[in-house]
Amino acid sequence: MHNFKQTAISLLERRDFPALERHLFDCPEEHRKFADEVSLLSLVEQKAPNEKLERPLDNYISKYSGEVPISNIVTAARLKYELGKLEEAVDLLIDNNVPRENTEATEICVLALFNLKRFQEGKELVNYLLAFAPNQPGYHEWNILFSYKLAKPTEVLESWASFTKLNGEFTQRIDVLSFVVRSYVSTGRIDDAQAVYDEHNLENELDDIHAALFIADFEKAKGNLGKCETILKRVKEKHPEIPEIQWNLALCQLVSGNLVEGWENYEARWSWIDFSSPKRIFDAPRWDGNAGLNGKKILIWGEQGIGDQLRFLTLLPRLLSSHPDVDLTLEVDHRLIKLVRSWYPEVREIWPMGLNDTSGISEYSQFDYQIPSGSLPRLYFTHADSFETQERRFLKVSQTKKAALFGGFLEKYPRLVGVSWRSMMLTPDRIGDYVNVNGFKTLIDQAPRETGFVILQYAITDEEKQSLSMYPNVFIPDEDFLNEVDLNAVYAGACDLLISCGTVVATMAGIFGIPVISWCKFDDPVNLGQKYNPWFPNRLDIRVQPNWDRVVLVNMLSKTLNNYLNRIERKNFGVTGTM
Repeated sequence: MHNFKQTAISLLERRDFPALERHLFDCPEEHRKFADEVSLLSLVEQKAPNEKLERPLDNYISKYSGEVPISNIVTAARLKYELGKLEEAVDLLIDNNVPRENTEATEICVLALFNLKRFQEGKELVNYLLAFAPNQPGYHEWNILFSYKLAKPTEVLESWASFTKLNGEFTQRIDVLSFVVRSYVSTGRIDDAQAVYDEHNLENELDDIHAALFIADFEKAKGNLGKCETILKRVKEKHPEIPEIQWNLALCQLVSGNLVEGWENYEARWSWIDFSSPKRIFDAPRWDGNAGLNGKKILIWGEQGIGDQLRFLTLLPRLLSSHPDVDLTLEVDHRLIKLVRSWYPEVREIWPMGLNDTSGISEYSQFDYQIPSGSLPRLYFTHADSFETQERRFLKVSQTKKAALFGGFLEKYPRLVGVSWRSMMLTPDRIGDYVNVNGFKTLIDQAPRETGFVILQYAITDEEKQSLSMYPNVFIPDEDFLNEVDLNAVYAGACDLLISCGTVVATMAGIFGIPVISWCKFDDPVNLGQKYNPWFPNRLDIRVQPNWDRVVLVNMLSKTLNNYLNRIERKNFGVTGTM
């Protein structure tokens, strides 16, 4: 070995760091890479903090790109991960082609991807690790986490069985147990969920915020709304700075029909960073419902999904009646503009959703007030009497338009039933709410032959289309319903009856006054604790329990449909407009 290298190694072993630094300073050029590596080792031996190690390590990898040992790349990625620079950690491993076979690197990547919420990529790596080491309980724990985030409850429970069989030790105990319990609930196995809950004494974890939120949600799923509310109020009192607690409390109160408190707590959404809609900033003050609006300009801006926006706008007639001279502008999802313009022709302006921060923008400085549409129920929908007295508006599809949509199909099948079976929101808490296309084929098979079925499912897949193509009495519009929402609405309004899960399709049928047979979870906050749908009197909801059976539901839907077709004429709900 060259004397320079021998001396450097000797000084490193003796931990004579000052002498080593002087020695490396006079490094011959042919040993520069070796000197840089020894310098990094010196920092490690001196237990230098990661912040001090990062730049020399970055410089080293950049300087010797393509020549750096895999082990050093992995060390750098781990350092990036520990510093919270997750994207950089992943990019470092990918850009340097570190193979999956390097399990340390793959494990770092999995952890980083989970925290980055890149769940599909992470799940693929976890699958690789499980194929490589199926008896590693830690990999099954990771699979529980990723599978839950990807709405795969069956895989969650399969990995849970393996994890327990291998006597795995938790690294993320509360998350794993809550995901397992929730997966049992979503698959209807309430007794198994309770068994896990009891076995691991989760009742004693209420001091942990994440556990308390999960426990409250579990109690709500079992129908124990009072216990759910008590838990959340207790946690909120201890942690008033955490808006997610208040948000969950709002949902619980809305489910139980405690609407005054529920809508008040619903306002916490604008303090919660993970809320689905961004918090917007305006120069105009928020309208609190007290100030008079006659002669004033107000902006009502949409929030959440398009179904939520439509549902909240059912309350607009109350505002227009109370303030007939208001100068009103609406902001909604751009896909709703045409539909809302037909629904509320007296509204002066209807805009697509605008900037989050509108401070100083002249277009917005004209307004005297602004309010998000989800805050209208706090003013107009706080007790059962308000449901009964609510003024409602309904659109109508003309017979001419209906004939243009369906042509000869309408002549052959004069009674039309629109159907939609799922949403695109296949999140862990929503995926169990739906019936697949095969369930709806059962409805078609059992319906009178003269009944025509109109497929209103948005984002329908080729497989779903192929599955339905065998039926002559099924009409599949050649439209992009995901983006052409107004057309989806027109087709829904042209039907005599709809059968749909609780998605925007059912909501659009609601604003056309079309009878809707739907289903939803018994603890859906949209129902506001009422026996009947408070937003749309033309909607019949079948309330399903956590252990609901899809076969039983399909049979109930089929029976209800056939009863309607055999004995009920379409009801006139007081049409106010035409599309």
